[in-house]
Amino acid sequence: MRLGGVRSFALELARGPGCAYRGGERLCGRVLLEVAAPLRVRALVVAARGGAATHWLEGRSVGVNAVSSDYAAAETYLRRRQLLLRGSRAF
Repeated sequence: MRLGGVRSFALELARGPGCAYRGGERLCGRVLLEVAAPLRVRALVVAARGGAATHWLEGRSVGVNAVSSDYAAAETYLRRRQLLLRGSRAF
């Protein structure tokens, strides 16, 4: 990390870690940004992605033969970029 760079960045959701949200609910929280020295900022953008994936096998016997079925699915729930801060000057 270069001198004058970002020391830490955190996005704290109001419900705390491990909590689930339902479709259409608003995410609330705060952004914590710690810098090593004064820093000129063009913009602060937060990008969020959320999804789920699953895979399972089911097997059964048909007479003397074993038959297996392979199932898989994936779903994207959230893909969003949000501008939080725009710098006062464009460089």
